[in-house]
Amino acid sequence: MVKEAETISKKLSEIGPKVKENLSEISHSMELSDQEINDFVNSFLSEDISRDIAMISFRFVPKRDQVTQQVLELSKNAPLQFMMPKALLGEDGRTVAEIGNLEEDLEGNVIHQISQNLSIQSFFLNQILDKMKVHHNLDADTLLEILMQSPLFDEEKKQILQNGLEMYFKENFIAAIHILIPQIENAFRRMIYLSGGATLKPSNNHGGYRVKLFGALLSDPIIEQVFSENHKLYFRILFSDQRGLNLRNNISHGLSSSNTFNKAHVNLLIHVLFTLSLVREVE
Repeated sequence: MVKEAETISKKLSEIGPKVKENLSEISHSMELSDQEINDFVNSFLSEDISRDIAMISFRFVPKRDQVTQQVLELSKNAPLQFMMPKALLGEDGRTVAEIGNLEEDLEGNVIHQISQNLSIQSFFLNQILDKMKVHHNLDADTLLEILMQSPLFDEEKKQILQNGLEMYFKENFIAAIHILIPQIENAFRRMIYLSGGATLKPSNNHGGYRVKLFGALLSDPIIEQVFSENHKLYFRILFSDQRGLNLRNNISHGLSSSNTFNKAHVNLLIHVLFTLSLVREVE
């Protein structure tokens, strides 16, 4: 059985990239005038950068109820698409997750739809953040100062965070993403610790304790208590759910190609940093 499994695994590795190359692309289009886009972008900009960060943070967190309704509406217009299970492929062509039909796996379909929506949402987020940099003269030092007002960002790791932000503003997205994701993970770990939660677990191998990894941290009820159920789902989709973008795991394990390190993905990280910056310690 072990040899058979190894043979199958090797075969999948060989045919995976070929499968992905032969998939057809399904696309949707929408038309917006330049004026409509500008009006939407400008609605997030004022003379108060704190207000703008809070507005951007709230607006760009997907709402589970809205997406659930969207999925149900789509299933009426294209019922066959939701009657069959879906296999999600990684960049190497292998199946990384499976999503059941709508009746059996509503959550999986919602997560998949949110992941698709993020690509559209990122177009607008990119526009807003580009204009915000100019409007507020925002640079790495200014953003770092804003972030450090939250207790979630460790003073001892300030220099690392600053380096990540500097790479972001220099548009070195490969460096920025590699630096910022671990700092975001650490911020969530600090939030759980400061809220009285457990960030350690017993080690099964050599005694002592191990830190909980990002996936376990994002399953902690404290995330939902500090933010909301919508935030918790969003963070999981971005960082740790195989049905979503799964950025943390794919990048940390060296599974991502250079295409992953793009402006849209790094701006999603900036959006998460904006959201974390809103957290304050209650006296």
